[in-house]
Amino acid sequence: MVWEAVPIPQPARSTAVALPMPPPARLLLLWSGGGASSAELHMGRIHVPVAAPKTVRKPQLERARLKAGQSGAGGDSHFLLCQSYDAKHVAALVLQEPELRTGSSAVARVCLVDISDLRFSPTGGFGASSESSRPTALALEDLPEESVRMSAPLPDSYIWASAMRVSGQRGVCSVYAWRTRRLVTLDMQGDEENEDDDAGE
Repeated sequence: MVWEAVPIPQPARSTAVALPMPPPARLLLLWSGGGASSAELHMGRIHVPVAAPKTVRKPQLERARLKAGQSGAGGDSHFLLCQSYDAKHVAALVLQEPELRTGSSAVARVCLVDISDLRFSPTGGFGASSESSRPTALALEDLPEESVRMSAPLPDSYIWASAMRVSGQRGVCSVYAWRTRRLVTLDMQGDEENEDDDAGE
């Protein structure tokens, strides 16, 4: 999750002295279906408006959904792992399964998605009781081309990835494969890739 910057409207000029008000806060939450079939990437926004002393204003909830591939387009695709990269981007590990008749192997890639223009829809909550009002899922292919950056296929061992760590400040994303105890670090600003054995070996 990450706190997002929210524009603060400037008040009209006045000779009166106003007390400083804290800026409104907006929290972005991310989660995915993990190993579930066609697991989607879910994003929830919680907007906490500024309230005067001794008053309560209800938080505003918004939600958006992404799916990794189009229905019926080749093999199934899943979002395995996800994490906030910065206030405008999310990083995710996508697993693309092959069509059975091709005999090829599954492929894991890291994608970086710009969500600054993604439409979030109001919702009553993020739990199972709110599923009837959840927004329609958009496929990555439906987003503008410049909004999605996809890495080259990772080595086969990363289809069993179990952890992801990103740093927008450093411009890197690391993915750990627990079965083979391998760690790969991607340069999200360029094309560099470094892979290492687990430090525990």
